[in-house]
Amino acid sequence: MNIIDKIRRQTGTKQPLTQDDLNRYKMHIENLSKDKDIFSYTYPNLTEKDIAFIKKMIYNHKYSKKVKPLAIQLAQYVGVESLLYLALNLYDIKLFRGRKFVNHGSYWSIIDGQYMPVENLIIYNNKEALSHELIHLSSNAKNTKLKTYHLGFSYCLGDKTFFRALNEGFTELLCRRIFHNSDYKNADSYKLNIYFARLLELLYENQKDAEQDYFKANFLGPINNFTKFSTLEHYHDLCKQLDSVNYINDTEKDLELLKPLNDVIKKTDDAKKIDKANEITEEYLESTNKIKTKIFTKN
Repeated sequence: MNIIDKIRRQTGTKQPLTQDDLNRYKMHIENLSKDKDIFSYTYPNLTEKDIAFIKKMIYNHKYSKKVKPLAIQLAQYVGVESLLYLALNLYDIKLFRGRKFVNHGSYWSIIDGQYMPVENLIIYNNKEALSHELIHLSSNAKNTKLKTYHLGFSYCLGDKTFFRALNEGFTELLCRRIFHNSDYKNADSYKLNIYFARLLELLYENQKDAEQDYFKANFLGPINNFTKFSTLEHYHDLCKQLDSVNYINDTEKDLELLKPLNDVIKKTDDAKKIDKANEITEEYLESTNKIKTKIFTKN
């Protein structure tokens, strides 16, 4: 049985899960905070037959004409070897054109797009929203039987999602890098998240490794790279802060997030990375009309 058939059975109802499958997926985030190695994530080893299947799904399978050119552009940028989940999710992709009203308790908001991973449904109002939600779909490694899924750099267990704001940052970062000529300064949504993700990406050896981790739904990738230079608790704290300031335009809170991340990057002792971190942070402050500070220095 190739990996495609195995995953199809694993995510359906016909094949009972083995104890190994349960050990792989059944994990609580509080345990992760005690031992970063408790959850061993691995992307499937693909055979030539698997890769041929992925290519066929993206390039030859019949699916939405609105999605297909975006999926092909994505494959050309990322490489099909990292797009197993895109291929699997194209099988039963569902699209709904429109906006979504969200009830926040004391007020309502209208959003132009949302990806619902369990239903594999994209709600979108324009091409920009569709491209963002397609990035989400391409990193959705779901197990509907256990009601868990990895979505890019987030981990979802039931109705709880961990590292949501971080994942939105990487999603929009990749969306703008692949589909919008790396225009980060003019982002209307998730701007702080994007710049946080750009800084975190510097802790990888190279940008491509971070991108492949995202599409392979390896949420441990940024954790493992961050904890080479700081603690897991620090990572969790920064991600929680990003969740809390996600929709707040507050200079001080932005700097409370970006400065500690810059400090971690300094520990790499890599002059190019440190200079790039300063450049990214200054660009963020300028693009949001916020006052430059001298706190992002090499000393």
